[in-house]
Amino acid sequence: LLVLLVVLALALALLLLHLAFLALFFRCYLPNPLALSPARRESLLSPRFIALTMFVGNLIGIVFARSMHFQFYAWYFHSLPALLWASNLQIGVRLGLFVLIEAAFNITDPTGCNTDPKGPDCGSPMPSGAVLLCFAHLILLLGLFNAATFPHPYSAKKKNA
Repeated sequence: LLVLLVVLALALALLLLHLAFLALFFRCYLPNPLALSPARRESLLSPRFIALTMFVGNLIGIVFARSMHFQFYAWYFHSLPALLWASNLQIGVRLGLFVLIEAAFNITDPTGCNTDPKGPDCGSPMPSGAVLLCFAHLILLLGLFNAATFPHPYSAKKKNA
């Protein structure tokens, strides 16, 4: 019973943190449409802003996920360069985080890998990889929240020739 309560409390805490960080990010980086002039409201959103907003929303979901699978990594791997370069982190830190995230997903348990056929535990994630992954994701998320280079949401309105 105690284990069930702990699992439920963790799930609820992760859900609330996920929602809080989404609200905080969108409050800080998305403009209030009511505060904009009508001409500005009709402007087009820049493709870079749309992509980064979606990537950051996905990253926040990944940071507060209860579990992480290699399929998730394959799904969001291609957004990592854009997220890293939108952050305010130093270039060495950006490259280090990229390598750290890659390494963390590849730290697996070799138990059962030396048998034929391979055992069910072969390639299971290790706790050390999970800790490294959480650390790297949190640094990236903090770098994005402090980013001064997050793109302006509105691109210049195109003029008809």
